Formats: sequence, C-alpha cells, structure tokens
Amino acid sequence: MPSYAEIELEKSGLAELPLELDSKHEGYVYGQSFTRTWEILDIVAKLNGLQPLSSFYAECDIQKQWYDSAVGLQTVSGLLNKYFTIIGCGTVTFLSSESKRLDCELSGLPQDEAILKDAIRSKELFNYAMWDLRAYELILRGAVENGECFRIVVN
Repeated sequence: MPSYAEIELEKSGLAELPLELDSKHEGYVYGQSFTRTWEILDIVAKLNGLQPLSSFYAECDIQKQWYDSAVGLQTVSGLLNKYFTIIGCGTVTFLSSESKRLDCELSGLPQDEAILKDAIRSKELFNYAMWDLRAYELILRGAVENGECFRIVVN
C-alpha cells in the first residue's frame, strides 16, 4: 500500500487534490512521490535558502505542530521554480491533468549541482514530484487566503 504525504489544514482537515488538477473527478491523488523525493527536494531548498519541505512534516507519534502556510507556500513555490531551472526546463508548464506529464528534459545540470541528477531516478518520478509540488502550491495558496496553518502528514 503506497504512502501519501498529504497536507493537513488546521481547520479543514486533510486537503483533497485541488479541482484544477482533477477537473473530471478521475480520482487522481497527490503526495505519493514525496516518500521517494524528500531528500532531493530538501537539497534543492537548502541550496536556495528555502526552508526544507521535510521541516513541515508532523510525525504521528509525537505532538503535532502547525506551520505558517505562507512559509510553506514560499518553500513550495521556490522549489517548483528552482527545480525546473536546475533541470533546465525554464518556465513551469503543466500539460493536461490527464497525462500529468511536463514538457522538460533531464539534462544540462550545472557542475556544482550534478548531485541532483543522481537523485532523480527517472523522468516519471520527476514528473510526479512536480505534480505533487503543484498540488501543494494550490492547497497552500488557499490556506494562506483562509488564514489556516498546515502540516504534512504521511498516511
């Protein structure tokens, strides 16, 4: 059974995938790639002065802490933009939600960021990580607008 790193909102509970990413209600999910990409996303965050995404994770067996959704949004938006730049994709462009694919190639890494290429096992995993980050971004944008704190939980 796969694990999902979902966003839990302080007032609303577990956030569902935004309608924008599943407009036909086909049952898409988000957060499945993060158990395989935490480390790489944290490296990208640290290299760019962002708070690591893993710092928002709340373990089930300890007292759960809530985090400022504006800080989370800053991290996720920064990761989306920088991750694409590092991989050489330029502007973030999502294709149809049906394909969940992005128009980018895993090439052209700067020498000092070559470690990142090793952490990206496949283009498919990269695409799903970007899908998850986009879902996080949309959810956190709504949380900021509603004044809700958040945390990431793995179910």
